[in-house]
Amino acid sequence: MVGRKCLLQLLQHSAYIQVVALMEEPLRFEHHRLAIHEVSYERLPETLPEGPVHDVYYCWDGTSQPIKAERDKFDPATTYAAILAREARDRKAGQFMYLSSVGADTSSTLYYRQEKRMVEQYLEDLDFWAVHLFRPALITDENATSPEWARRSADWLGRSLSTLTGGVLGKYRPVDGLTVAKAMVQAAQRFQSGVHVYSSEYLQELAKSLDKGLIRRNGK
Repeated sequence: MVGRKCLLQLLQHSAYIQVVALMEEPLRFEHHRLAIHEVSYERLPETLPEGPVHDVYYCWDGTSQPIKAERDKFDPATTYAAILAREARDRKAGQFMYLSSVGADTSSTLYYRQEKRMVEQYLEDLDFWAVHLFRPALITDENATSPEWARRSADWLGRSLSTLTGGVLGKYRPVDGLTVAKAMVQAAQRFQSGVHVYSSEYLQELAKSLDKGLIRRNGK
């Protein structure tokens, strides 16, 4: 959901001369700046295309690891994100963008969030100019199959929690997939080195700044 929306945002952005998409399934979409490479995630990195990564690498992998293992033996270096990150680093990518999860923390009671934080820490230790970690809460989608009342209820609940707690729980506020995609694209354009973490309450602001930039470039 987020991946395809992010791809469309990248193709609309004037900063990118070419966008390379790594897909396990054929993408029924063509664009003069888009290069599609079908890969097998179970056979990384040997199925990756050759060539450098000149600028930014976007990763929205939502799984934990390519090979099932016992939880107490989880190794973040074996995850898809880690394998792709090492390849991106070796091919001279400057920035790595990773779609993580709200509440990513090694002390979390949810093992999924523990794993996400371990992957984040692994990425932080790689030699990138900048690492951007995105931690959205529930990701909604206007085109999703869930009923309208469910999406509206999730958004209302997130807004209510944020209001009642004075914004303390703002990071748990639901955010739509397009907003996440826009925020990921805009974060790369800020050209700030180091490690950056974005939770749900900041994604909307980032997305809006991208829209403003596109409006200025179009002269409208």
